[in-house]
Amino acid sequence: LSSIYFFWFCCCIFCHNTQAIMSASRIQSIMIAEEIINDIQDNIIGTDAGGRGMKKLIVSGDLVEASKIFGTTLKENSLILILSGFPCCIENDPPTETDGPPGAVALAYAAIQLGHRVKIVTDKCNEIVFRVAIDDNDILESYQKKGKLALEIF
Repeated sequence: LSSIYFFWFCCCIFCHNTQAIMSASRIQSIMIAEEIINDIQDNIIGTDAGGRGMKKLIVSGDLVEASKIFGTTLKENSLILILSGFPCCIENDPPTETDGPPGAVALAYAAIQLGHRVKIVTDKCNEIVFRVAIDDNDILESYQKKGKLALEIF
């Protein structure tokens, strides 16, 4: 989860640094952010700690590119769709994965902070997890009331 917040921070670095003349210190900030994001991708996300074959899905540089897109390419008020809630813990009720929902909520928060609207999409068996995550957080609940955050269940 902390890597998600760092991702948001790096998106903000890209966003703020491209809105001004690129000084040497800003270029250095971007280079440091890229290096740290790549390190997160290679040494945290890329370790495939759960042994679920995730390493095969990782493409070097994708996380940096996603940060740049979030921070610079998307027009303000874009709709960001986040799909989460894979039911992998089938012995539990709900059978929700442990890292997906908090990561999805953190990404939603980051996207809203960057001026976008967010729709989190999940399946029925994971609905309660996301409802609690949103309804028990005053900030997220206020975003939902303002139409910046929506939850869609299929």
